[in-house]
Amino acid sequence: MKNKKQKNNKKQQNAIVESLDTKIAKAVYAEKKISERIIGYFPYEFLFVKATYFGTTQRPAKISAIEKGIVGILLIDGHSSFGTIGQILGLDVVNDKAEKSILSKALDGLRSFNAIEGDDDFIVLTEAGKVYADKGERPDTYQKSFDIFVDMNHTGWKTIKNALSAVNDNISFINTKCENISLNIDEIREYAAVQAQDVHYPQERYLLERADWKEGHKGRYKMYICFVQGVSTGVVRAFAFDENTNSLNPIVAEYINSDATLASQLLEQCIKIECEMNFDTQILDDEAAKEAKAKVSQDIIEAEKRLADEDTADEETDEESVEKSSIDVPNNEVESSPVKKTKPAKQTKSTSKAKDRLHKKALYDSVSFEVELQKIFKEDNPDEIWLMSPWIKGLENKKSSVFIDERGPAIETFLQDEKKRVFVAYSAPSQTKSGKLKTDEEGNVIKNIDDDVLNLIEKLEKEYPNFFFVELPEYHFKNVIEVKGDQKILFSGSFNVLSFSVSEHQTHVRREEMALANPSIAKSKYVSFQVEFAEKYAERIKQEIEELNIETVDSYVNERMNYFLNIDNSDIKKLYLPMVELLEEKKYLCVLASIRKRLTAIDQQLVALANTTGVMGKKKSELKRELEIIEKDMNVNSVDDPSLTELLSNNRQLLEHVKEQKIFPGKKKNFTTSQQQRQAVSKPLVSVQHSDILNEEPETTKEGLSLYLARISQAFMNKEIKKTPMNEKLLALVQDSELVNLMDMLTAMTSRYKDNAFDLSIGVNGYLFRYPTLFNHKEEFAAKQKRTQQRLTQVNQSNIQTVVKQLS
Repeated sequence: MKNKKQKNNKKQQNAIVESLDTKIAKAVYAEKKISERIIGYFPYEFLFVKATYFGTTQRPAKISAIEKGIVGILLIDGHSSFGTIGQILGLDVVNDKAEKSILSKALDGLRSFNAIEGDDDFIVLTEAGKVYADKGERPDTYQKSFDIFVDMNHTGWKTIKNALSAVNDNISFINTKCENISLNIDEIREYAAVQAQDVHYPQERYLLERADWKEGHKGRYKMYICFVQGVSTGVVRAFAFDENTNSLNPIVAEYINSDATLASQLLEQCIKIECEMNFDTQILDDEAAKEAKAKVSQDIIEAEKRLADEDTADEETDEESVEKSSIDVPNNEVESSPVKKTKPAKQTKSTSKAKDRLHKKALYDSVSFEVELQKIFKEDNPDEIWLMSPWIKGLENKKSSVFIDERGPAIETFLQDEKKRVFVAYSAPSQTKSGKLKTDEEGNVIKNIDDDVLNLIEKLEKEYPNFFFVELPEYHFKNVIEVKGDQKILFSGSFNVLSFSVSEHQTHVRREEMALANPSIAKSKYVSFQVEFAEKYAERIKQEIEELNIETVDSYVNERMNYFLNIDNSDIKKLYLPMVELLEEKKYLCVLASIRKRLTAIDQQLVALANTTGVMGKKKSELKRELEIIEKDMNVNSVDDPSLTELLSNNRQLLEHVKEQKIFPGKKKNFTTSQQQRQAVSKPLVSVQHSDILNEEPETTKEGLSLYLARISQAFMNKEIKKTPMNEKLLALVQDSELVNLMDMLTAMTSRYKDNAFDLSIGVNGYLFRYPTLFNHKEEFAAKQKRTQQRLTQVNQSNIQTVVKQLS
């Protein structure tokens, strides 16, 4: 049964807040190579000093037009005089005091920054002047305050301020001033050339001449450093994730990767934290590593090779794309729109033609697989998702839980579509060698699922009939299966051994990775898990059905049972077909009880009316219609209880003979007494008509046999034949071995409603014919019993005419 969320809010999406782990994983996953595995990540805090200086800088300034003219004259003539320069420039320096003053100021300015030398009678360019003439500039000195960030532990990192330029507001600074960090002018210039280029940038002739310390403040900023390793090359490199910008910081990563010592130190911290956070990740010594490597599964080895091949193919595709993009530019646009040969952004590999086919990598580290899981839930649009893990951890003694924070919300959102299903399993508690359950120091059994998670999952199971959840016998594997149409994708967990060069020695780490399984193995595992879940749910559903009462059985629907019944698997059908029969019997009993209750109520009304004033015409019509409805219900449900048939007949006869009350009775007539009415009721009013069906023989084909049984059923329902001769004819049929071979099903079950009686069921040609409460030859029928896993259409009063017509 659909819940309210599924009925009314199919488009509803639960708000899933991505955890920091997921954000980091997605950012790195999008940038790393296909053949690189993520080793892990950890928070790293940068500590530095924000040093403020008052600087004096010499910078280039444009020279004026008159200065440019003077320099030009001297550059051509080699030397000149005050008067000659004035004459060439068109200035009357002899008679016009203003023009003389203009030229004097220009010459004084050129002398001040050493562009010219000599007196007014002999003026020449200096070497610096020749440079100014060439550039059209002159030196200018200015002063200003500037800041640089200095990491005293990593003084070679000059780009730290640039790396943090986008997050200045998020940097934590200590208000208390720190002591002078005592950098000399050359060291200050090195930092300023990168961080404060407006005071020192030699390429543009900005030269810092002096820097005086003003103040300093210690600062800190946190990023997450993530390491990846090439599967085939073993090369390790770092990424830096900034939580405030929700993106990678390439400047920080570039510096870490350029400093081998720093990278090694950070990698060592990363491995240590990974081992602390994941108990299945362990550091091994050389001997243990050698032994563990020998046990690495062939699946992992082959997956690594496929991963490297995928990366090679991806790079070749990128190169082809770059070449094509450079060729495709029209000739008349080459100069104005040059194409830069850079690696294009990653594109989705699936095409519109094969959009429903799933494309997966051969191998995933644990971090990358979290990204893949999100893709499965949000993008792949699968029909089923199976999550098999030995344990499911909650928030006990932890700040966060992957299942509670991310997996659970993703599952619930996925289940909003009632056509989709999710299956979750965890392992039963582990046992010691002696067979006892493992316990903690306090003697409590060590469970593989935390109570907070169990509580939430049970609510999920109660709310969504398309969610399946079981505890399986102790196991230690991790499997994820994605089902989409005929595709079965299996990701299987397996241990691998990675080696790194850390602090001038080799470090070996054993950890779990998820490998893509062979399609045939995926299908086999899928079938196996279906059977295991079916077995677990069979126990629950059987108990539910057994506990049903008359009030609840008629409305009982179990969508999980229907799911398992629709699976084409003989082992599963053996589990569930008996439950279908049990439920049908329960519903049949409910029908009998309901009909008996209705007939008894009518009988009591008629007896009361017969003994008093009689029945009005309208009331008599209502009772007649009610008896017709009851008879129809009996036929539809193939009710063959003699006591109910007799009670129905008695009610009809009593209704016919009870006196009809009139509003104006007129002259009184003699009426029969109540005793006479009751005696009249006891007389049988129905005469049995005879049919020739019992004298006929069926054809020895499935179609012929099913038609014959349908006609026998029809004749019995129409009261054309009696039960005893029908019983004998059915016996004759099952004594014919050829006819029995045509039957798919033959059962003789003890009747639940009549002592010494049995119910005969015969299945043939896709139909199920039931003959309840027979009394003769049960042993002969039971000796020929056979069952089927096929679902059969039950023949009853409501469809008998249609079945006979279809088979004729």
